[in-house]
Amino acid sequence: DPMYHIVFFPLFPIMIKLFSFVFRDMLLSAVMVTTVFSCGAGLAAYELCLLDFDRKTALRFVKYMFIIPAAFFYCAPMTESLFIFLCLMCIYFARKNSFLLCAVFGSLAAFTRSQGAILMLPCAIIALTDTVKAYRNDKKLLWKKLISRWACVLLIASGLLAYLGI
Repeated sequence: DPMYHIVFFPLFPIMIKLFSFVFRDMLLSAVMVTTVFSCGAGLAAYELCLLDFDRKTALRFVKYMFIIPAAFFYCAPMTESLFIFLCLMCIYFARKNSFLLCAVFGSLAAFTRSQGAILMLPCAIIALTDTVKAYRNDKKLLWKKLISRWACVLLIASGLLAYLGI
């Protein structure tokens, strides 16, 4: 019932509606949304861990991510799995220096929960360290990289602003 969706930011009910075209049941669609994005969050967490650690450590992280006591929220019809997936993808693409995709996933996270706007902070730190590295290597491209990366970081707040506009 759309009356009960008022407690959620818009992206989760939109995803349920999209899944309901396939499953024809809102509760089943909500469970499928959380299940699909839980699996996606596990894959995203694995890939993000591989950037800094070996395969064994990344697998251990994913295992612990799903056996913590609060992991039952990942399969409950709530926004947690979608939000965690979007946050992990945002940080992953920031680490891979793909700031446009970082901005897309970050703004979707902010469109899922208000805490998604906080992703601006780690993405800004990653952009700053990347800008410092770029400055050391090639000073001519500094302003171009600086403006494009910081514009993408600021775009993360557009998800929250879109919700406030609604």
